[in-house]
Amino acid sequence: MGCQLNNVTLGPDFMVSGSANAQLSPAAAALGTNFLVVWADTRAHQTSSMDIYGVRLDQNGAALDTAAIPICTATNDQLAPAVAANGTNYLAVWSDRRNTPSNALHGDIYGALISGFGTVLQSNGFAICTATNDQTTRPWHRWELISLSSGKMRVPICPRRSAGTFTGLV
Repeated sequence: MGCQLNNVTLGPDFMVSGSANAQLSPAAAALGTNFLVVWADTRAHQTSSMDIYGVRLDQNGAALDTAAIPICTATNDQLAPAVAANGTNYLAVWSDRRNTPSNALHGDIYGALISGFGTVLQSNGFAICTATNDQTTRPWHRWELISLSSGKMRVPICPRRSAGTFTGLV
């Protein structure tokens, strides 16, 4: 049947990653006629738990990269990614537990810019919000990134440290 993203139909169903172990929580964004699909990946679960990987696809769903792009492979879990594009780069964000004690489940919010050519511009990402306590309503929270006409991207954050929401611009 195929899928449609930003009014572009991506041919019949196809595999994005055939890596061993599980790939979870995929998200995609368009940059021109190409796409970046990101996901939480357990290929290195023995050493780093879940990591964030991605792959660029053309408008027909063909991979533009020979291997998945490691966006973040920091210690502990990185999960629940989302991605948006601003006309030049992609922004991937995720819930990140690199600063979380081993007996806790709360996480911070990290992100990374990925060029249209598939280059990760911040190795293992940059901190968006690392305030005390959990930065998400739940560990599997899905981010809804918003691309603005100014070229900036809005990251809605729902921290547990106070009532209400905080929105950061990247």
